[in-house]
Amino acid sequence: MAAAGLIIFKYSRQPAPAPVEPVALLSSKTNLTPRLPAPRMLVTAPVTGSQPEELQPTNIVALLRAGKELPKLNLSQLQTYLDANHRSAASLLAAFRATGDASLLQEAREKFPNDPRVAFVAIYQNGSPEERRQWIDNLKQSAPDNALGDYVSAFDHFKSGQTDQAVQDLVAASGKSKWQDYSMDSMQNAEEAYRAAGYSEAEAKAAAVMGQPLPQLAELKGLGRNLGELANSYRQAGDEASAQAALQMGLNLGQRLEDPSAQG
Repeated sequence: MAAAGLIIFKYSRQPAPAPVEPVALLSSKTNLTPRLPAPRMLVTAPVTGSQPEELQPTNIVALLRAGKELPKLNLSQLQTYLDANHRSAASLLAAFRATGDASLLQEAREKFPNDPRVAFVAIYQNGSPEERRQWIDNLKQSAPDNALGDYVSAFDHFKSGQTDQAVQDLVAASGKSKWQDYSMDSMQNAEEAYRAAGYSEAEAKAAAVMGQPLPQLAELKGLGRNLGELANSYRQAGDEASAQAALQMGLNLGQRLEDPSAQG
């Protein structure tokens, strides 16, 4: 995950108008932000090609060691688990990930639209750009102290060419100390679901870890590249202070990604 921070340096190796002293990592109280409106960015064309298949949950240790996969659970295996948890947001999401049954996620969306965990999962489903934006906004509103929603929003704004809005998202993220991607909560719930389906402690733990999707990582690494490109755009426009601010935002993002203890 440290690659997200290192990516910034790759895109910043262009001669600056004048030597600049390295800057220390910013605190949330440091008042250093890129100038708006931002200069026009040269957007790097996305890499084309087939996407890697998602890892499927593997809940038999022997199969895991052999490099084999286990089919997803059947919904009938998790009915007792869902009932015992009163079909809560957490249990519906765990069952959705274990079975792939989209009706479970739809139920979670309808019952718990303001739960940030539901919004986070909904963002990464194959909906329209408008639907994705709706769930990003839901995440930001339901967890206003969590920088994750601002980072995901910034990535989307860069992708659609809305650079100023992306910078505003990043400024908001820099002012928040909390960083939570809900992965630990998700793995714990998945482990409980597999145990309820009859699997051993070791098998349930393996399934929870191997079946944990992390779709945000690729986007946040892409956001690091966006910040490197933005810094170069500021430098080409003669604004070294804004370039340094953009680089610092990228370093802060990389630090959050590589330090699990930063979550809270």
